Amino acid sequence: MTQTTQMAQTCPHCGSPLNHGLQCPRIAAVEYFTDGMIKRVEYHRPFVAAAAPPVFPTYNLPPFGPQPGTTFIPLQPATPAR
Repeated sequence: MTQTTQMAQTCPHCGSPLNHGLQCPRIAAVEYFTDGMIKRVEYHRPFVAAAAPPVFPTYNLPPFGPQPGTTFIPLQPATPAR
């Protein structure tokens, strides 16, 4: 009894499934020996995502001072009590 396992073929350079054409997009250049064997593979610089800007909390504070259409209620009496 023989078992056949079918492994998904992945690119040895980027690890993605082999669906990106003849040459991997990570490869910049390939150098070969005279007999056709691969001598050297040069890669593009890896992509480094820019750091996200810092997130500052936003506060929903009530407006300061009297607002149009509302009654102003002072916290202290306007004239001192005698």
